[in-house]
Amino acid sequence: SKVRKYLNHSSSRIEQDQEIGSTQELSAEIPLDQLIVRHSAQMKKIIEDFEELQEWDERYALIIKMGRELPLLGEEYKNEKYKINGCQSQVWINARFEEGKIWFDADSDAMIVKGLIALLIKVYSGRTPAEILSTPPDFLKKLGIDNHLSPTRKNGLAAMLKQIQMYAFAFKTVADRQNKS
Repeated sequence: SKVRKYLNHSSSRIEQDQEIGSTQELSAEIPLDQLIVRHSAQMKKIIEDFEELQEWDERYALIIKMGRELPLLGEEYKNEKYKINGCQSQVWINARFEEGKIWFDADSDAMIVKGLIALLIKVYSGRTPAEILSTPPDFLKKLGIDNHLSPTRKNGLAAMLKQIQMYAFAFKTVADRQNKS
């Protein structure tokens, strides 16, 4: 598909244009303050849920619960084409572009990793490419996740975020080209 083609070619451009965790507004379609308001309610809820839990065992349990609540990912997506590289565990993600928004489905063979991808999906799924590309994952630092993951899980989380950003970049590129035609 066109998006898969752009994913392969856009990966190096995203790496050149931005580090994982930082974002660049690639579209002036929606003012940044409106993007922040749309995302802030979801991020605020997630942050509040985590802040209510004092111990990291409880927070890990919440992450695992989020993973268990993910809808099942079809077996047709559990292959190399949808697998995220850079994760020690197996993680698969599929993205659909419908009515200008990207919807993500994912799964993992590890409970914590499945919870982490569920956390990212809660924030980024159902958003426009511009919203995704304009929304930094600052909420992850606010949750303290970066201080409580092993280096390999941190790398995996960065790879998952990068894949979400690559899908957003690819769908934005395809949409922009279609709008020009």
